[in-house]
Amino acid sequence: MSETFKPGPDDVQILRREQCFSGFYRLERLHLRHRQFSGAMGAELSRELFVRHDAVCVLPYDPQRDQVVLIEQFRVGALGKVENPWLIELVAGLIDKDESPDAVARREAVEEAGLELGELWPITRYFPSPGGSDEQVHLYIGRCDSEGAQGVFGLAEEGEDIRVHVWPLQQALRAVNEGRIDNAASIIALQWLALNREQVRGGVDMRKTRERYRVDLLELQSACEANYLRLMRLLPGMRNGCDARRIAISQGDMLLGVLVLEVLESCPYTTTLQVSQENCLTWLPVPKMEVRVYHDARMAEVIRAENARRFRGIYHYPNAQMHQPDEKNQLNLFLGEWLGHCLACGHELEPVL
Repeated sequence: MSETFKPGPDDVQILRREQCFSGFYRLERLHLRHRQFSGAMGAELSRELFVRHDAVCVLPYDPQRDQVVLIEQFRVGALGKVENPWLIELVAGLIDKDESPDAVARREAVEEAGLELGELWPITRYFPSPGGSDEQVHLYIGRCDSEGAQGVFGLAEEGEDIRVHVWPLQQALRAVNEGRIDNAASIIALQWLALNREQVRGGVDMRKTRERYRVDLLELQSACEANYLRLMRLLPGMRNGCDARRIAISQGDMLLGVLVLEVLESCPYTTTLQVSQENCLTWLPVPKMEVRVYHDARMAEVIRAENARRFRGIYHYPNAQMHQPDEKNQLNLFLGEWLGHCLACGHELEPVL
């Protein structure tokens, strides 16, 4: 990658500065010379400069609802350029007092949208039109609660007439893609949020923002089918009167525990087993499960573990029982690892009487 130009203190020489207009904004004409890439000093140039206060733009974002708050107002600069000069924009204002950019973002959110912002994420600072203006824009994402955000706002003494819109983030991104949102600050902020959405949402109460777990039915079915095969190897006579089997798990000469398989109920097409372990290590919690074996479907499913039974496919988390969202899937995967270890390392003891 080639290096960019690094100017020295004498590489731009302002020869004269004229004031052409002074109102809410100023227009100046500068006569200057600057260093060229050849190393030589260039000829005298005349450049008109639009002088205005720096600006702050903030996109209020509700990470709990994945919604953004945008505003709509008339913009004279769009008059004659587009069919509709009422633009969809960010909350914005000028730094025209002794205020920090953060303070301006919070003040304007109240004035233009009736919102109190929480945490602010600085996105960037940029020049919207450096060929003719010295304005620099400070761009932010601001956390907000979008519930009830609506209405018309703005300072009457400044002629502001601003309507608030609350859109799902995906709707706002579609508006950018379709060209309905066509101003730089809004486009930059929305695209930045699309790229960093999970990072921004990560700082929020995960009880409210955790994406809903979706059951992977193929994974669950595969685990239950594999467990059926493991159980039929460990207790092949479960349908023919064999009520139990004890399998020792050892490491060298040391007995670590005993897997106990017991038939609790036998029906023509199903068998219910209790899978438990007798531990020789007293400090280790003893696992115990009830497993229903479906012979026609060739599947085995955990239906009870410890004191919980009838597991749902999905749990909202956290919950009083402290089940994981994918508790059912995790239990069946654990059963598979447990049975697989016994098949690999176990040896038979005497039958349970």
